[in-house]
Amino acid sequence: ARWWTVTMIPGSALFSSSESFAMIRGKHVDLTILGALQVAGNGDLANWIIPGKMVKGMGGAMDLVGSGSRVVVTMDHTAKDGS
Repeated sequence: ARWWTVTMIPGSALFSSSESFAMIRGKHVDLTILGALQVAGNGDLANWIIPGKMVKGMGGAMDLVGSGSRVVVTMDHTAKDGS
């Protein structure tokens, strides 16, 4: 949820990013949802760098998609001019 407000309902749970990565890597979840910059028709995923933006590290998306769980990729679709 990052910076968006989340309403907790009975049965909800919160955990840290490191805990969520450990659960996915350890194959304790059936579905992984992540964002991406581009996805090819054959499922190849591009999400590492945004041109002109500071990047602190590669992140963990590549090992998450290789975890064996089902992967759902979320994206914002825009034209080359940003519209």
